[in-house]
Amino acid sequence: MPVVSPLSCDESGTLLNINADTVAAAIAAELGAEKLILLTGAPGVLEDASDPHSLISYIDRAQLDKLRDEGKLADGMLPKAAAIDAALANGVQRVHVISYNFPDSLLLEVFTNEGTGTLVVNDIGALTPEEQAGGAS
Repeated sequence: MPVVSPLSCDESGTLLNINADTVAAAIAAELGAEKLILLTGAPGVLEDASDPHSLISYIDRAQLDKLRDEGKLADGMLPKAAAIDAALANGVQRVHVISYNFPDSLLLEVFTNEGTGTLVVNDIGALTPEEQAGGAS
């Protein structure tokens, strides 16, 4: 499981911090990864950015676009949404958005139907009934 924290430099050698979500999405697509996991300070994708209890367990690209168009995604979630869209459009089957603040969030997201964050897919209809009943996996 590669962890990406990309740094680059311009022609004069000045270090540049490249958005890790953007790079991770491109790497996942090129590798043909089944899953991409993005970490954030929020619990996952929220219906209301000011309410941490408004966590969306699973969502598809169309619903994510709708949240963005309605102005419900803000700050760091905007580049994450763009990375999610790029990953899913280029062959990654599942993108998980989880919190780095929640103990064992990675293990719970990957190995349980309930998960801890948000699962984003191209089509919610492709999720199993267990996944839809339990939340993200």
